[in-house]
Amino acid sequence: MSKSLEYMIKRSKDKTTCNIPEVGWSEDGVVDILNFMKQILEEEFFETMDSTGFDYTIKHKDENDNEVNLHSRIDFNKNANFNYFASNYIVHDGTTYFIHSSMCDIIRKVLTRETFNRDILTDEIIKNIHQYKVTYTLGDIVIQEDFGMKGINGRIMMGESNWICLPIEYKIEKL
Repeated sequence: MSKSLEYMIKRSKDKTTCNIPEVGWSEDGVVDILNFMKQILEEEFFETMDSTGFDYTIKHKDENDNEVNLHSRIDFNKNANFNYFASNYIVHDGTTYFIHSSMCDIIRKVLTRETFNRDILTDEIIKNIHQYKVTYTLGDIVIQEDFGMKGINGRIMMGESNWICLPIEYKIEKL
């Protein structure tokens, strides 16, 4: 069983920190993160990659309208020590477009640093975030499925609900 799937099953059992149902997980719902990223990102993006991932910088304006650089790294490691996950919940008619779109949305949140591990960030780090490098070590995407009667567009009909989850090991270090 993949470590990403094991992590999500374990997290779904912890009802103090996770509201994802414990059922509907399977190895069939594991999507290889590196192959998926290569499908959705421009080829030039991967020219900057080393054997494990890539570094990138986001130009950002701080509260005083000064331009600052946010230094980031994406690593790929299916056996990382995951410490949180990014996720989306969707209900739909079963069309795979919705799952693909949700997976892309999670990747966008990682690349733009819109997702983070709240347990690691302090007020001091948040205030001076441009002085820190964030490393996201990504596991595989894991999709939890539930088929049945769903409320879709105001009607009850056969459909599917999914939790799309990306286990992440989140690290932050001062530059």
